[in-house]
Amino acid sequence: MKLNNIDIMTPSGFSIEPVIISRKGQTASGKATMEIIAIKRKFTLQWAMLRGSDYKIIRDIVDSGTFWPFEFPDNKVDAATATVYTDTGLKATLSTRVGDWIYTNAELILQEQ
Repeated sequence: MKLNNIDIMTPSGFSIEPVIISRKGQTASGKATMEIIAIKRKFTLQWAMLRGSDYKIIRDIVDSGTFWPFEFPDNKVDAATATVYTDTGLKATLSTRVGDWIYTNAELILQEQ
């Protein structure tokens, strides 16, 4: 996997969910209406453990700007790419230090632009 064209540690958990962007309303008679504007993807990357150096790579990318290319595995092709952003940043628990910091339960949620 690559984020902003930089290899990142392979996550121990990876999921893709659809995000439906729609406009909802009601007619004068009360009937519900919905117009689908777009279907985007939400990517959840999870690591049970990240070394401090791997955490720093991801943290530096997230702190570097707003939108990044994200290359991920896709069962239709060898690798697919989406332009993504994050609302939540990289979340992790600083666990211990044995030479290098160790982060546990790390999670990064990316939204397709």
